[in-house]
Amino acid sequence: MGSQRDGLEGNMAARLTRALDLSLLREGGLGRLVLAQLASTAGDLMVIAALPFAVLAIGGSIAQVGAALAVQGVVLAGLILFGGVGGDRLARRSVVVAADLFRFATQGAVAVLLLTGSLEIWQLFVAQAALGAGAAFFMPAMQGLISQAVRPERLQRANALRGVAASAGSVAGPAIAVVVLAAWGPGWAFAADAASFLLSAALLARVASPALSTSREVAQSVRSDLSAGWGAFRRTTWIWVIVTEFAVLNALVFAPFFVFGPKVSVDSLGGPGAWAAILAAMGAGELLGGVVAMVWRPDRPLLAATLAVGLWAAPLLLLAALAPVPLIAAGAAAAGASLAVFAALWETTLQTRTPTSLRCRLSSYDLLGSFALIPLGYMLGALEEELFGAGPGLIAAAAVIAISTFAVLAVPSVREMRSRAPGEISGPRTW
Repeated sequence: MGSQRDGLEGNMAARLTRALDLSLLREGGLGRLVLAQLASTAGDLMVIAALPFAVLAIGGSIAQVGAALAVQGVVLAGLILFGGVGGDRLARRSVVVAADLFRFATQGAVAVLLLTGSLEIWQLFVAQAALGAGAAFFMPAMQGLISQAVRPERLQRANALRGVAASAGSVAGPAIAVVVLAAWGPGWAFAADAASFLLSAALLARVASPALSTSREVAQSVRSDLSAGWGAFRRTTWIWVIVTEFAVLNALVFAPFFVFGPKVSVDSLGGPGAWAAILAAMGAGELLGGVVAMVWRPDRPLLAATLAVGLWAAPLLLLAALAPVPLIAAGAAAAGASLAVFAALWETTLQTRTPTSLRCRLSSYDLLGSFALIPLGYMLGALEEELFGAGPGLIAAAAVIAISTFAVLAVPSVREMRSRAPGEISGPRTW
């Protein structure tokens, strides 16, 4: 028995060593792609941190801060499907580089206008719309680019690394923005944001990007491409089921959690410090989840990914029960880890189980489902808190997690999906 246990421990140690072998970063320029993801995410979060101060610096109001953020979200949702078409029609490296340069130019213009004292609120709104447009073309093409940059058997580790970079960027971006804001003001914070996009573009310009197959009819219209993407999405049950699940979770679980959490922390857990600790634990969990996803390759990836997301019930119920902050933080860490594991397994399945010529369009539907209902979720969370209170709202969110998990696992193509053997090529038969 002891030798069997030693063998299992040795096998896990060997898998961990292989997973953490960063030589993978040299394949196809993946290291540059991962650093670009870090820079791009940090830039996105810098904007969120700096925008309120920019608006207030030119005499705007908090309502205009919200409106500027809403403009970015609306444009992103409105153009994301066209971004998917662009990623499938054009060289994906060119698309992501162009999107980054576009965002560099617009955010750099805001920085110059702020530093010269000539920024007007309408110009800031235009810049936020441009930021949303750039993201709409960047994100689907980035999903397709990573699947071209590395071999299929290494995709899950590559996706996990990219997820770790995104998590690190989400921590670094606000931290950099706070330091720059305190030292030099919002103009230089926007300048740092612009620089992050320029750095991302410079890195991505050197990532390997093999030419796409030209077998499809390149002369067909954008409308035809959109229609083909919708048809593929609608016919592929496991894709639309998972996308629908996450649209529901964003609206009824994740967004309300970020509405209820601060209030519960201030009212019952000792103040803002408690909420900061919970969020910090969630961020740490995401980083740990990225490491787990580099090591763990389940035979049924969508089954494992769906079960992992069920861990979100823990922080919701613990917060509703007003449990000690360290216990809630532990639940939040598990929830953060579950999202990182889900993302790596889901993205790898999407990249290896769909035709290359449709990959960005299918990713764009995934991204649209992820973003479209978040504003509604914030509004519903505020209404729910007003009508029923935070406790019942958190319990209802946990119930949504449980119901959605069982509903998704009832779908055979989700429950029975198997991991691809190393080197196995995706094709129409995977649908």
